[in-house]
Amino acid sequence: MQERIIPSYTIYGTKKLLYKKSLLVLIFLILFISRLVSGCSNPEEESLKDDDSIISEETKEKELEEKAEEVAEEKLSGNPAQEKAFKSAKDFLSYLSFSKEGLIEQLEHDGHKSEDARFAVDSLNTDWLEQAEKSAKSYLDYGAFSKSDLAQQLEYVGFTKEEAVHGAQNSGGDWLEQAEKVAKNYLEEEAFSKIGLIEKLEDLGFTREEAVHGVEKVEGDWFEQAVKAGKNYLEYGSFSRDDLITQLEFVGFATEEAVYAVEEIGL
Repeated sequence: MQERIIPSYTIYGTKKLLYKKSLLVLIFLILFISRLVSGCSNPEEESLKDDDSIISEETKEKELEEKAEEVAEEKLSGNPAQEKAFKSAKDFLSYLSFSKEGLIEQLEHDGHKSEDARFAVDSLNTDWLEQAEKSAKSYLDYGAFSKSDLAQQLEYVGFTKEEAVHGAQNSGGDWLEQAEKVAKNYLEEEAFSKIGLIEKLEDLGFTREEAVHGVEKVEGDWFEQAVKAGKNYLEYGSFSRDDLITQLEFVGFATEEAVYAVEEIGL
């Protein structure tokens, strides 16, 4: 049998082709690993970038505030009365929160002329929405409000409708908890049926859900409340047994609560 001879150029060409393929695979792997490494960012580095971004934004805001104050002071330069009002306004805002109108009134109360007080406050670089938030939080620290009632209170002290709504919405108030506080306060001062107290909370701006939650949480003794209510009615008028029962039922007491009350009272 004649031995088959493979031409040398064929072997050389095959080796060259394999070499090219290996080289391409190697280049592909290098590029893939490079992209993978560059795509996997260090969490700590990202965190530092975020922190730097926040600091940068805060720095910019501070610089803008300082620039605005410089411009305002330039406007006030040469008018001692306005400069004094401007300084007083800044001092007040450094430790208290005010609406724009409230701050003007405060300056007037302290003896500044109306035009000087208004010009000074107009020259401030103040975020009144932020002031509304601060005021809302202060009110919740010392009292109990529904969201809508809190917004009304903010309007009362001079905030615009928009500022007041914003302040109440961003106060961080737990309205279920606020409903509970208000319900407790009312039961300490007056006599209510359970239904009557729920309706009272709704009148103050709480939702039905918030009002029911608040009243149920106080766990009132509605029989004793009926007795108190019955005595209150007798202080301001005369009632027969049946009339007093009817009156107590009218304000929301259950029949058994009303009957218990007139028996305790002695009618």
